[in-house]
Amino acid sequence: MEFEFSDKRLGYAFRIIGFFAFALFIVFMLWFRPSTDEINKSNLRDVSNLSFHGEIDSIYRDKQNHNTEMLILKHGEAMGFPGAWEQFIEVGDSLSKKQNELILKIRKKNGKLIILDYKKL
Repeated sequence: MEFEFSDKRLGYAFRIIGFFAFALFIVFMLWFRPSTDEINKSNLRDVSNLSFHGEIDSIYRDKQNHNTEMLILKHGEAMGFPGAWEQFIEVGDSLSKKQNELILKIRKKNGKLIILDYKKL
């Protein structure tokens, strides 16, 4: 059962007001959303504040967090990492990231050192 106004003009007025309110909402969302550059700078600032060191104990996908790739270090710390780096990271590798830096150092099991830069993602 659909609701009907007793006066058709009132119904048209509500539809027009609803349309303009929706259009205004869309314009507002597009106008005031942060730019891609601002979002990237914010993400780099967040990564810069991270600091971790340790050997990778396990790697898994967190299905409850958009299937994010996660790794767990031997001392129990869990963290996500960029999917683009999946090819470089495996269980048994040692990771090192200092605070206020955007460089991740990976020491492979065979002793090889790989340096990845968050700015190049």
